[in-house]
Amino acid sequence: MRRLLVVDQRHELHDSVLTELRAAGFDLMTEPDADPFEAAVAPCNAIVELPECARVVPVVAVAVDQEPDPEVSLRAAIDGAVQCVNEASVALAVEIALAPDAPTLTEQRRRARIQALEALARQNAGVSGRRVHLTRLEHRPVREVIAPVPTAASRLEACTERQRELLDLIAREGSVANAARALGTTRSSVYAALRRIAHRAGLRDSGDLLRLIDVR
Repeated sequence: MRRLLVVDQRHELHDSVLTELRAAGFDLMTEPDADPFEAAVAPCNAIVELPECARVVPVVAVAVDQEPDPEVSLRAAIDGAVQCVNEASVALAVEIALAPDAPTLTEQRRRARIQALEALARQNAGVSGRRVHLTRLEHRPVREVIAPVPTAASRLEACTERQRELLDLIAREGSVANAARALGTTRSSVYAALRRIAHRAGLRDSGDLLRLIDVR
């Protein structure tokens, strides 16, 4: 069983979060001990309270009782979180951070900062649904800034009918774990299929694909 450190000294997280994490197969601990843990979870305002040993694993920040806004996400990313999510999406966020094809911890943290900065830039500019490139961070060619931004529909047009059926199922079920149970298979098998779909759709990884279908 995978071990997960939950730092919640002020008991802000609802019991439903802990229940969902246990149902996803995690062994929860509230204090680090001699045994290693694979990831950590904490409310956004408690990231700074993480013990030093938690700085070497993926940390998921939780916006309690709300959807994380860009400023909250950026503060969490600066403090080292790889994702900032609402309480309903914690288990999936941890699964994505620990997926076999997940980027390195350094890369996950870098992407979290870039995504939060992009969201904040869009909010400040009053722009929605369009990616804002941060060239000093991404080192991308200038031509990408003015290139047309593919829509979700256009990206998924490249998928086969069976692949689209899988994405529809995940969207309906609300998580990879639920979709795997509905199919009678494992999460690993579903993630393997998602990696193939992400490659076909021109996305970076399965995490981007799940965000595209609004499953977080």
